[in-house]
Order: sequence, then structure tokens, then C-alpha cells
Amino acid sequence: MRFTLPLLLLTAGPVFADTFHTAPRAVSATLYANVAEVTHQIALSLPAGTHEVLFPFEFGRYNQEPRLTTLTEGVNIVHAKRLLGGLEHPEQHLTPEQQAALESVETAQEAVQAHADKISEIKADMQAVATRLDFLSSVTAGDLDMTPSDIANVSNTLQREVASARDAYGKLNVILRTATEEQTDLSRALEAAETKLHRLLPPEERQDLWALQVSASQPTEAIFQMKELQGDASWSPTYDIHVSSDAMDRIELVRKVKIQSSSGISWRGVDVTLSTNAPTGQISPRDVDGSIASVVEDILVMQKAGARHEDQMSFGSSVMEAPAVEEEIIIPSFHDAVNKGGGVVYTYGTPIDLGPDDELHLEMDRIALSGDTQIHASPREDATAFWVSKIQNTIGEPILEGDANIYRDGVLVGTTYVGEVVEGDLLDLPLGPVKHIRLTYAEKDDQVGARGFIKSATSRTHQALVRVENLSGEAEDVRVFFPTTYSEQEELNVTVTATPQPSEMDFEDQRGVTVWDLNVPAKGQSEISIKTTLRWPEGKSLSWAP
Repeated sequence: MRFTLPLLLLTAGPVFADTFHTAPRAVSATLYANVAEVTHQIALSLPAGTHEVLFPFEFGRYNQEPRLTTLTEGVNIVHAKRLLGGLEHPEQHLTPEQQAALESVETAQEAVQAHADKISEIKADMQAVATRLDFLSSVTAGDLDMTPSDIANVSNTLQREVASARDAYGKLNVILRTATEEQTDLSRALEAAETKLHRLLPPEERQDLWALQVSASQPTEAIFQMKELQGDASWSPTYDIHVSSDAMDRIELVRKVKIQSSSGISWRGVDVTLSTNAPTGQISPRDVDGSIASVVEDILVMQKAGARHEDQMSFGSSVMEAPAVEEEIIIPSFHDAVNKGGGVVYTYGTPIDLGPDDELHLEMDRIALSGDTQIHASPREDATAFWVSKIQNTIGEPILEGDANIYRDGVLVGTTYVGEVVEGDLLDLPLGPVKHIRLTYAEKDDQVGARGFIKSATSRTHQALVRVENLSGEAEDVRVFFPTTYSEQEELNVTVTATPQPSEMDFEDQRGVTVWDLNVPAKGQSEISIKTTLRWPEGKSLSWAP
């Protein structure tokens, strides 16, 4: 049960042996795609008796009740109160890290101020020397009632004094420059200390105070634990994929993790677990209702189809209201359950620090994979071919969906998105362009003179040429993919003639996708001629874009 008693009720409560002002500290977190379950702890040295523990905290996200527990035998939580707006003295509830950071800021501020005072003293000394120089420079022989011998002695003395003053001014100027540089360093140190404190302090909007009444049977080191769901941190997988030009079938998969935070996060040394589960998502099937069917008179159906533009909702209209259209429901698909809780769980072995609006990139591991790497070409769409490797997932767990950087010979060649690949399934992984393979698609002219076509009232013929050119000094095996024409109507007859004959038709059950396996010689080329003829009955029109 959540307690929301006002502060006034505290005066009517029990008399406590001690009151402790403290703050919880995040110790571990399980990160999901859009939320994090964070575990906080409070460690206190409690004497025997009943005590009050006051700490700032924010529960209640995602409509969850507080999950407060004690981890110490002999220590019990009697009850908890949430005091809305009750945090009046935040300085009483700093963690040791926050207190140390605050003291560092105060020390840095004192150092900056002390050094500023030192600079002011140096400038004052320089001003005094400058005034002395002005006076000495203003003295002339006409102002003195002396003999020539006395004047010579005074002149020598003035020269020595002027030289001494100028030397003192120069030395002070050097000291001032050094002090100014030191002041810059001290100001930077202060800025760094303030930044660290800002990252450690909770956001200002967290002003609620929690009051725990606890009892200890004997003096003990007590630990209290709190768990909550936060929307301030999330994770996603990313990949670096490396391949070498002289071993294109050997793939190195570098699995990484991107952890992002918002303004509500201030973690130091937190143990992190990563999960693909979605605790805020759907956990039960949707309700299913029967689908009712009905029939109406044909004339009403025709009227509805032919008179949509007419106003049939006017007063006095005798037209029946059209039947309601059933709303389409899109149900998201779910992947097969794997490992813990129906998802994949990873434990990152090193505690992390995460501040407001941070983005961490952590490497998980490196996996060696074998693939069947081929050169694929789509001359109808592209001007060059591309390396594509077909890889089977043999790592014993799913390959999660995420962004990937592709490196060939250590050089970034592009980025791609890897969809989820369950264990044992295949992944087509693009590995960048093959720049020495050039592709050309051309429509051939015919005797009629209309480019690429021979036309009549009930037929049409189209001729195309595909050319694959190899600019390298070695022969290359190239898989050419081309969209050939097909028909789903009996009255439309399609005939496709290709030279050479294709290696595969309707590739992977995709109608019209035709494949040629070509061996293109070094410094040479290969061609594919495709002739498409379409015939249909009179009275019909052809809809087709070659």
C-alpha cells in the first residue's frame, strides 16, 4: 500500500531513537529496449531500536507500487510514507560520492577566489611601481636648487631608481602572466568539478521525500533495497562487421551495445544486465470476438457503389444506412522464446557510469563466422555489383536486430541494418560494392523503329540486353538477378526467351525473379539477351511497364 500522509502527521508519530538523512544509490539495472528496472540501496549503521530514515526518491512510474525491502536479518520496515514536496534540505541527503563532489566544487571555488585576490595584489604592486616611475621620470634639473656636483649625484641616483623600478615592473608583469595562466587552469578545474557534481545530483524535479519507520533488534549494518522501472535508460545492439578482400568467406562479427540515458540518470559503478524482453509491452492475447456476416439487397449495394457522391444523409431520406465496416486489427508478431523469460539476457561484466544524456558504446565480444560470399548484380537497378555473404547463425543464440558498420580491409565501406536471425537461420549480409564489375541495361531497337518494341493491336514484344563487364585481371563468378515478366491472367499470354538460359527461375518463390550464374572473364564481359512477348484478346488493353 502506498502512504501519502502529509507532514503534519509526523508530529503525531512515535518518538524515534534516531533520524537518518540519506540518499539511495543505484547498484544494478536491467535494461530493456525502452525502459530499465533499477535497483537502489541504502546502507546505514543502525543502533538497536526504532528509527526514522528520510531519503529523496521517486516511485510511481508505470503505475507500480513501491518495492521496498530490507536485506538485513533483524531489521524490519514498519511502514513507509511518501511526503509530497517534502524535500526542503537537499544537502542533508547526499551520497558519499555527491558529498565529495560538492566539497571538490567548494574547494575549487575557494582556490579560484584566492588566486583572483593574488592577481589583484600583483596588479596593485604594478600600479605602485608605475606611479613611482612616473614620478621619477617627471623630475628635472630645473626643479632642483643644487650645485652641478649635487645634480650629477642626484641624476645618477634617479637613473638607478628608474632602472630598479622598471626591472621590478618587468618581473611583476611576468608574475602576472603566470598567475593569469594559473587562473585559467583553476577555472577549468572548477568547471570540471561543477560538471561532475551536476552529473551526480538528481534532477531538480525530484522533490518528494520518503520516510521509513524501521526497527533493529540489535546494532547492525543495515541495507535497504528499492526497485523501480525508469524510462530514462535503454539499450540496443550494434555491430561492426569485418572482412578481408583475400578471405571474403571469413566474417568477424563484433557485437556491441549502445546504452542511452536521459536527464533522470546519475549512475556510478552500476552492474548492468541487458534483456530483449519488453516488460511494458503486451503480455496476454487480445480478446477475440466472432465475425458477423449479413446480406443486403443488390440494389442497395449498387446504389452505394454508384452514388457515393450524393448526399444520402439528408432529412427525410428513405435510404438505409450502410453497414459498418469492420476495423482492421494489426497484431504485432513475436519472436520465439529463447533463454530467460522468453528473451535473450546478457550480463555486462564491468560496472558502468552513466550520467544525464549519456550514450555509451560497449563491446560485448567478437565472433568468427563462415559465409558463402558471392557477387550479386541487379543490372535493371544498379550500375555495379555487390558482395553478399550468406551466413548461418551457429553462435547458439539469436543475432539481434540492430545497426551495423561494414569494414573491408579495415576501411568503412557502408552501413546496414541487420534483422533478427534465430539460431540456425540464414542471414544475407551485404559487404559493399564490387567496383571492378560494371553493369549495363539497354533496350534494343527493332525494325519498326519504336525503341525496344514491336507492337500490334493484340501483342507486344520487348527486347532487352544486359551486359556484365569485368575490369579486373581475374575471372569473376557473378550472380545476375533480373525481373522477368509474368502474368496471373489466363487471357494474357507471356513468353520470355533468354540467351543464355537462366540458372534459376522464380528465385526463392519470388515470381518473375530470374537468376543467371555467369563466369565473367578477366578484362572481358558477358551478355544476356531477354525477349519478352505478350499476347491478349481483342477488346482488352495491356497494362505493363517493362
